[in-house]
Amino acid sequence: VKGLRDASRNRSMVSPGTISTVHEGTPALTLQSVRALYGHLQANARPAGRPWVVLVATESPRHQAMAKALGATVDITWFVPLGNDDATARQVCATADLVIITAEMLEKLAFLQGWHRPIVVDTHPPLKSIQSPHLWPQTIDGLICASEEELQHWCNKVASHDDSVPRDQVVLVPTGIEPANPTPGFVLRQAHAEIGTSDKVILWCGGWEPFDDPQAAIHALDRLRASDDSVKLIFSTSDDDDRDQVQRAVEQAMRLTAELGLTHTVLFIQVNPLTLQNSYLAEADVGLLLRTHALEASLREPAALAAAIEAGLPLVVTDGSAGSSLVRRHGLGDPVPAGDVAALAQAIDKCLETPPSETREGFVEARKALDWAQAIAPLAELCHRPRFALDREQTCFLDMDDMLCPPPVPTAIGDL
Repeated sequence: VKGLRDASRNRSMVSPGTISTVHEGTPALTLQSVRALYGHLQANARPAGRPWVVLVATESPRHQAMAKALGATVDITWFVPLGNDDATARQVCATADLVIITAEMLEKLAFLQGWHRPIVVDTHPPLKSIQSPHLWPQTIDGLICASEEELQHWCNKVASHDDSVPRDQVVLVPTGIEPANPTPGFVLRQAHAEIGTSDKVILWCGGWEPFDDPQAAIHALDRLRASDDSVKLIFSTSDDDDRDQVQRAVEQAMRLTAELGLTHTVLFIQVNPLTLQNSYLAEADVGLLLRTHALEASLREPAALAAAIEAGLPLVVTDGSAGSSLVRRHGLGDPVPAGDVAALAQAIDKCLETPPSETREGFVEARKALDWAQAIAPLAELCHRPRFALDREQTCFLDMDDMLCPPPVPTAIGDL
């Protein structure tokens, strides 16, 4: 991703296919500089059928990887709004063939609600999308979902609105796999006083959100230790997230651990940097992704899911939660009912006893599905045939008062 943080210093021409990042609020980013940066593309004869897409999102790893993957087949500008001024956003989005935006940004940039260009909303993170009053009606033309469970939720919602957004414009784009690069050598066995070389390591791969259920994991370990005292449960914590709610969740888990007498069996280890977390995934025997029945639990893709699959770590997940369909389909572990400690302990024991050879093929297939080149394909197809939703086809038109330059000549998709 090439950052164009100061248009006055970086006026080099951007070749078709590159990804540029524009930050709102940059004083030098005037209409003239935007034209200087992108206006050459028509003269340089961009490849026919190659659309111009604007991604409006924060600088998250998911959207960085999404922009990079899309850049293989479309010309894309990744726009990062920082202030409250719409001016730069209007300039950047004015001539796009398609605008991809998060629900949070759609709420912030009110002028894009009912915009005269097709709008596709990335519903990740889902809580913002669920709570947003701006997704319906007559504001969007498509949806991007990060999990199969989330896809089903939004397809049902679209159907309840008389299919105003066509089903083929609600697409699945899971967060793809990134190279892990784990730290060489042991980071758990032989490196931690409480973990022996023959111990079986269960790794908490979930988070500390209200819908996560680390306490179920602790109760399951309490059951397992009665028959196998070599099992250890590892919670990796970090200083990166200092929210009060997270700190309270960690303290509650530590308190339960002490009450059950598991302080030498359930370990809380501070892990920094991220490379060590990847090493934990590579060295552990089983990973846990446990959640409650909350709606967001069924929609929000676990942050560690792709990394665990890349590491080949068998997973015990909550049935019905985001990602559980992927685990079940490829045989990567066992889904269990939410809050069922007995079933959870049994599933962990089963995963520990299953030889790696039985899950190897499933992990290979899952990695292929989560390769960004394949994961991005449905969205890339959407970018190449940008359309309005049915309820916006008759109402959307080019509002000349909103246009900052003459409307594009309709000779090729994306002409400026």
